[in-house]
Amino acid sequence: MKNINNGAEFLNLVFKDMKDTIKSDTSDPSQRIMEYLERLEHSQKEALSDENKRVLLRSFYYDKYLIKKLPESYIKYRKGFFHDLGLVDKEEITEQDKALVLGCIKNEQKQSLDNLLDFLSSEENPYPTWFKYYIFQGVTKVGTFYPILGDFTKRSSSTTDPFITIDEHVIGQMYGLVSKYMSDENLSEEEQAVVSTGLNFRNLYSKIYRQNNKKSNIHYGDLFDDEDIEEHIGAAVSDDVYLDDIPQEDDGILLPPPEETPKKAGK
Repeated sequence: MKNINNGAEFLNLVFKDMKDTIKSDTSDPSQRIMEYLERLEHSQKEALSDENKRVLLRSFYYDKYLIKKLPESYIKYRKGFFHDLGLVDKEEITEQDKALVLGCIKNEQKQSLDNLLDFLSSEENPYPTWFKYYIFQGVTKVGTFYPILGDFTKRSSSTTDPFITIDEHVIGQMYGLVSKYMSDENLSEEEQAVVSTGLNFRNLYSKIYRQNNKKSNIHYGDLFDDEDIEEHIGAAVSDDVYLDDIPQEDDGILLPPPEETPKKAGK
């Protein structure tokens, strides 16, 4: 383990390219990230006090993170959804039909993204800005949890499912674990097992989530070991999982360039 002095150093460790996307006069990676976090915190405070800025900031998130095009594989495998809309008996699914379905999917994603943003921006949220950033970047890369695999899929720009509803108890455990890791405290064998394959959000969240379920006698994923997931995913999960969603052992989490944030809402 390394003695990590602050959240900016932790983010620099997890997000390898983050420092390169931030405009700053300093070359120190941690200082660049700290400056960005200060701007981010300022913009969030402004959004809480100004409804117009809140709407502007939310519209940026919708444009960046909501699905933009309905995958053809979704049309093939999710005929039941079209049936519910009275479209299944049509000889051909038109572009207008696809737009209707896409609108329904986007509305679900929008609501789930709002729930995440509400949680992170709440004045009652106890976590520092760097950890909120870590949560947000992580959740936007995490797909659906499949009990038969005992794991979350990888979220991509073509994922049709809503964003996950985070387990606040798991988030609290993650914060405690990351804080111990940063301060170079001795970790238990169980904690060491969690961080052994990486500090990215999906890895920590998934492992702690599974540990909690096993303690509750909910034995998700007993059919497969971690290394077997990719081999069995085609036969094991339902039809709405696509090849792009196969979990990866050390999936990187990309950072949206800070300059893409609407200027009126701050950075």
